[in-house]
Amino acid sequence: MALGQLNMSGKNKVETAIERIKSFEKVALRMDDEGYYVAYSGGKDSLVIAYLCVLAKVKFALHNNHTTVDAPELVYHIRDMKKWFKEKHNVDLYIHYPDKQCGNLYPIN
Repeated sequence: MALGQLNMSGKNKVETAIERIKSFEKVALRMDDEGYYVAYSGGKDSLVIAYLCVLAKVKFALHNNHTTVDAPELVYHIRDMKKWFKEKHNVDLYIHYPDKQCGNLYPIN
């Protein structure tokens, strides 16, 4: 399906997504003062959701769970995106670090 395709209301997918995100903002704000809690993995899908929230001009924060097993390139990318979202859109990207590293969870025999 092409991005330019219109739905029954005459809107494309981006317009429809933005409309839906805006329509639930009041619910998100009732649950948390930061608004939407958007999980950010650093992948294309979470980037699209984050940018749709920017386009919708809703209140939200991005959250990433650092797994300690991600490729270094992904870790650097997430750090770069944290700076980019803050500088360009004044959006916080919180990186949550685990209490224990994955490699320390399993005993070595």
